[in-house]
Amino acid sequence: MSCCPPTAYPHLESSYVPKGENLDLVGEKIYQIKSSTADANTNLVVYVAHDIFGFDAGRTKQVCDAFSDSLKCDVVLVDGFKGTQADVTIPDSVPAALKSGTWDITGERYLKVIDELEKDKNRKIAIIGFCWGGYACWKLCDKTLQNPWVQNVCCGVTYHPAQKLANMMYGEDEYAMAKTLCAPQAIYSAGDDGPQYFPDGAHDKSGDLPSGGEMKLFENMRHGWMTRADITTADEGVLAAIEEGMNLGVAFVNKNAA
Repeated sequence: MSCCPPTAYPHLESSYVPKGENLDLVGEKIYQIKSSTADANTNLVVYVAHDIFGFDAGRTKQVCDAFSDSLKCDVVLVDGFKGTQADVTIPDSVPAALKSGTWDITGERYLKVIDELEKDKNRKIAIIGFCWGGYACWKLCDKTLQNPWVQNVCCGVTYHPAQKLANMMYGEDEYAMAKTLCAPQAIYSAGDDGPQYFPDGAHDKSGDLPSGGEMKLFENMRHGWMTRADITTADEGVLAAIEEGMNLGVAFVNKNAA
């Protein structure tokens, strides 16, 4: 059982040197990149939820830096798995990682960090998730949460979605989750992702998602392309899809944070 289809991009080792820094905050590990531009947008922050391979995997931090550069705001990546992420050196480690990724465990880490960083602040919040992080994105956009900052969540963005884990692993219902979302959602899916995430798919047709969202199918891409495709060897089609995915996400956040 996996969050990723068999044709997904595998784990990627990246030589990228992140611009931000790893920090310990309220006992949790985060990566934070702060905008240093003169026109930094201090009224917006982005929280990122990583995929099943964890905090240090692939190009996740590189994408965080790119969002910070484009949106001119602070971006925070939280270590949701805290060492229990899938390990590519261990066969079949994904199911074990998913079992350790239940929201009663991982959610506390995200909520602690966001509670601390949003204390005494009144800024717009965007949540971005990749793969397993799409599930986390929807959990953090839940309007039933009692945390004061929830009222400031302006949107969520999911790349190569895996909200299906709600049903597959966690005894929840992704369609019920969709009905509790507090803000517009963008879903950018690969051709091998579940058809419920495609335009005119089950979520789109059911009307369970908040108004103002968008869906885009990258039909020729594989699950994981945004953070696991090796840009040093990728062909022009993959590089173009990465750029388009980034541009769409930035535009969606900007629109909803305005």
